[in-house]
Amino acid sequence: MDSTKILNTEYDKRLSQLDNEHSTLRFETFNSDTAITIGLKLLERAKEENLSITIDICMGKQQLFHCALEGTNEENDRWVIRKNRVALEFKKSSYYISLLLKSNNTTIEAYYHLDSKDYAPYGGAYPIMDMEGKVLGTITVSGLPDHEDHRVVTETIKWFLQNKETSSR
Repeated sequence: MDSTKILNTEYDKRLSQLDNEHSTLRFETFNSDTAITIGLKLLERAKEENLSITIDICMGKQQLFHCALEGTNEENDRWVIRKNRVALEFKKSSYYISLLLKSNNTTIEAYYHLDSKDYAPYGGAYPIMDMEGKVLGTITVSGLPDHEDHRVVTETIKWFLQNKETSSR
């Protein structure tokens, strides 16, 4: 089998998994308390795992939680903004768009005519979606390899959704 075909099959498989994530990682409600709970869980995890990350949670254009840990700098804040734009523009995680572009062997400029100075199609920004799929904002991490940024965010969302009864008390 052609190595390009294998690679595209792997991308297709991963994109399908991410589509499933997008349809299941949804919130019945999302407010500032939710943002703080998730933000603090991300912070706790970062400290436990000694991760140098910037954490950002926005609802609409309002920033509800932001924390930059030791080892990060203003460049991470710029990455957060650029990744958020991707998640909001496409209503998909920035990691999904990253893999979609890689699977088509193209760039965000060539495929979507968007400037990479403004849009960063790399993992780490996840759209906050209600049960109907409406995008309310973003949960974003910057500082790790893009698949790790994505994983940290989605695992924390899963934790919240599984523990929402106890975490909201």
